[in-house]
Amino acid sequence: MKVKCGATTIDYDEKHCSYTCGCVPNQGCIWGVTCPGPGGTEITTSGTGRPHTPVGQPTVVVSGNLAAIAKNLEKMWGRRVIVPARLQRKRVRRRTLKGTREEIAQALGFSLGAKRRAAVLRTR
Repeated sequence: MKVKCGATTIDYDEKHCSYTCGCVPNQGCIWGVTCPGPGGTEITTSGTGRPHTPVGQPTVVVSGNLAAIAKNLEKMWGRRVIVPARLQRKRVRRRTLKGTREEIAQALGFSLGAKRRAAVLRTR
């Protein structure tokens, strides 16, 4: 399937792979595609792009396995995304969600972990 994330076109296998695209006002778009790899591993390909049209509020488009979508959102948001056990193997059709990270996570049935802190260099 061919989809657009901002002005970037992504081609992926919607039956086996999961897709995430997030666009934030004044920051651009980030996309990720996660597919099954050899030996039960997962292979994720990601990239950035500029929005095709101005974005009024944070927008995320998702499709595929919820556990893989959560991993992509973790990378995108720099924050842990927790998927309940009952949703780990569920798949969703293409959905567009708008709002804050918390609102988007809640709409998918996820919860957010603590914000990751940047490493601080200490000198003596």
